[in-house]
Amino acid sequence: MYRKLEKNAINIVQKAIQDLGWEEPAEIKFEVPPNPNMGDLATSVAFQLAPTLKRSPVEISQALVEKIEIVPPFKGVESKGPYVNFFFDTEIFSKMVTESVQEDYGSLDDRNEKVILEHTSANPNGPLHIGHIRNAIIGDSLARVLRAAGFQVETQYYVNDMGRQIAMIVWGLQNLNYQMDPNGKGDVEIGKLYFEVNQELKANPEIKQQIDSILKVYEEENPAELESMFKEVVSKCLEGVENTSHRMNITHDAFVWESKFVRDGSLKRTLENLEDYTSQNEVLYLDLTDYGIEKELILTFRLPSSWKSGSRPPGKLPAPFIMVTSSSRSIFSSMTRPQSSMFLLIFSLSTAGTSPRWRCSTLMASSRGIPPITGVSASFSTASLVLR
Repeated sequence: MYRKLEKNAINIVQKAIQDLGWEEPAEIKFEVPPNPNMGDLATSVAFQLAPTLKRSPVEISQALVEKIEIVPPFKGVESKGPYVNFFFDTEIFSKMVTESVQEDYGSLDDRNEKVILEHTSANPNGPLHIGHIRNAIIGDSLARVLRAAGFQVETQYYVNDMGRQIAMIVWGLQNLNYQMDPNGKGDVEIGKLYFEVNQELKANPEIKQQIDSILKVYEEENPAELESMFKEVVSKCLEGVENTSHRMNITHDAFVWESKFVRDGSLKRTLENLEDYTSQNEVLYLDLTDYGIEKELILTFRLPSSWKSGSRPPGKLPAPFIMVTSSSRSIFSSMTRPQSSMFLLIFSLSTAGTSPRWRCSTLMASSRGIPPITGVSASFSTASLVLR
C-alpha cells in the first residue's frame, strides 16, 4: 500500500513539474519524514531541479506546492524548506488498507526464477518429533513467502532411504517376532519396531555386524527382495509423516529418494568430477582454505550414500535452493553443536565471472553462530558439516 501511495505522489509531482514547464528528473524519490508533524511522505526533488533551474531548492519546493493538485487519499501538501511534504487523509487511507487486504495481498509479480526448497526431511525411522516440526513450519513458511514474492517454488523432502537406521528396521522385520498394527499410523509403527531393534542391539552388540551386512548388500548388490523391504519400510513411514504434515497444512511437491542418485550413477559421476579437488584420510573431504574458510571448518562425506561439495558445479545442478536444518537432522548428524542449533542455508548459482559458482549463505545459526560460506560450489544431500 505504501508503494502505491508513493507512486500516486510521484505522479502528482510529475504533473506539477510538467505544468510549470520544467524538465523532469530521471527519478523522483520519496521518504518517510522523521517527524509525523512533517507529513506522511516527503520528497527532496527540489534539490534535483535546482542545478537546472538555477534557483534555490526552497523556492522550487514552494513553486511546486502552489502548482500541485491534491487528490485523495492525500488531504494536504506543504513546503518545509526544500522539502515537499504530503499528508494522508487517515480515514480514506484506513479504508483503502482494509479493502486491499485480499487473498493475494502482498504478492509480487511473477519472476522467471525457480527455487528448490528442501525442508523437514526427517529420517524415515519413526514419527516426527518437535524439532522436525519446527523445521517443517519454518520451511513451509519460507515456501509461502517465496511464492508470494513471485518465485516458482518446488518444495522437496529428501528421503534418506539408504541409511543404517533403515537397515536396522529391515533386520527387525527379518529377525524379531514383532507384528506391526495394520491399522496403526505407519510412522508410529515403524518407530516402535526401530525402538525394539535398538533394545536388541544393547543386549546383543554383535547384531551390529548383521545390520552392516544388510546395508552393504543393499548398497552394492541390491537384490529385488531386499530392495522391496527397504522401500516398504520407508514408504510406510513416509505415509505417516505425510499425514502429520497435512494436519499442519504442509505439503511437499516432491519426495526425492537418496537411492535415486546412487542407482542412476549421479553419485559416481559427481565423485569423478571432484576427483582433482578431494583428499582422503578417514573420510573423503575438500580443503576449502583457498575460499577463505578456516581449516577447522571442513565438509566430510559418508560414502557411498552422500553428495559432495566442490569448487565448481559438477554438471547440471538445480536452481537456487534453500535448506532448513538443525543438528538433530541426519544430514548434519556429526555436527558438534547443541541440539538447539538451527541453521538456514541458502544456496544459489552465481553466473558472474568466467565460470559459474555455487554460493552458500548462513542466515540463521545458534548463539555461537557459523561464518558465511561463500564462493563454494555445492551439490549435496547427506553431507555432514563438522565444526571443530
